[in-house]
Amino acid sequence: MLLHTQDRKGGERCNEICIVTLSIHTTIPQKGENMRQIIKRKGWRKGFTLIEIIIVVGIIGILAAIALPKLTSGSETAYLASMKSDAVNARTSEENYHLQTGEYGAVTVDASGGTATKSKIDGTKSNVEIAASKFNTVTVQTQTCADGTEGYSITVTSTKSNKQVTFDSCQDANIQIQ
Repeated sequence: MLLHTQDRKGGERCNEICIVTLSIHTTIPQKGENMRQIIKRKGWRKGFTLIEIIIVVGIIGILAAIALPKLTSGSETAYLASMKSDAVNARTSEENYHLQTGEYGAVTVDASGGTATKSKIDGTKSNVEIAASKFNTVTVQTQTCADGTEGYSITVTSTKSNKQVTFDSCQDANIQIQ
C-alpha cells in the first residue's frame, strides 16, 4: 500500500491510501527449453566484457601499489630489530668473556654461529660464544681505546638489508644504525 496523490478521472486529487500493483517480469522456461535456449531467446550475454575485466585489473593494481610499500617497510624494520638484537647479544657475550679472562675476544660469526677460544688469566680456556640470527653476520674486533684501555667494536650486517648496526665500546654505550 502506498499513500500518494494522483489525479482521478474527474481531475480530483486522491489523498488516500491506494493499492498499487507491481508487475514482476520473470522468464518461465517453455516446455523442453533449457537455460542456453532461454539466454539465446532473451538476448542475454554470458561472461564479462573486456572493459569490465580491464577495470577490475586496474583496481587490483592500484590496491597492490598501495599495500606493497607498507609490507616491505615492515620487513626492513624486522631485519633491523634482528640486527640490533644480535649486537646486544654480542655485547653481553663480550662483557661476560671479559669478566672471565680479563680481555676481549675477536670473532666473526654468521647465522650458523661461532666461538672464539682464548686462554683465561689462570691458564684455563674460555669461549666467546656469539650467535647470529638468520641472514646476519656479527663481527667483533678488539681495539685499544684513546685512553689506553682495551675495548671492542661490533658490526652486524644482513644480507636482507643495506644498513648495518654498530657498537663501539670506546666511543659510546649506544648501538648505532648506519
